[in-house]
Amino acid sequence: MNYTHPSGTIPSEFLLIGLSWIQNQRLVVSLLFLFMYMMVILGNKGAFSLIWTDHRLHKPMHVYIALLSLVDLSLSTAVVPKLLVILWFDSNGINSYACVTQMFFTHTLCGLESSLFALMALDRYIAVCHPLRHLTIMTPSFISKTVIICCVQCALLSYLFPS
Repeated sequence: MNYTHPSGTIPSEFLLIGLSWIQNQRLVVSLLFLFMYMMVILGNKGAFSLIWTDHRLHKPMHVYIALLSLVDLSLSTAVVPKLLVILWFDSNGINSYACVTQMFFTHTLCGLESSLFALMALDRYIAVCHPLRHLTIMTPSFISKTVIICCVQCALLSYLFPS
């Protein structure tokens, strides 16, 4: 879809009008989002740190959970700070390049989150159907390769098929 102005130029800024209905509750809504964002940061950082520091948790499922925490933290950081700027400073505009960058990261990270859920399902399938071969199939090399493939695939899909 082509978003050009009738004069033929690409707009340098988009006006976000979807949040105009909360004019009177901006402070309450922004504090609520800030609180939730801090909880997301603390929870995901705690889960990631715990799994990475405790060597007993370096099993395939825990590695995927740690990566899922990292992706969730990144996804929240791609969206919430701009929302807080909009709510606090009544800045309803976003630069077109910032908008495209935010859309790229949002789509990439959402796709990566779905891919990690699929890899977690694969891990559980192998653990249930082939319990004696589980650790020989789900090696650190296999986990690394599948995660890298998912990252590249999601980034390419977000880059090639922008919405």
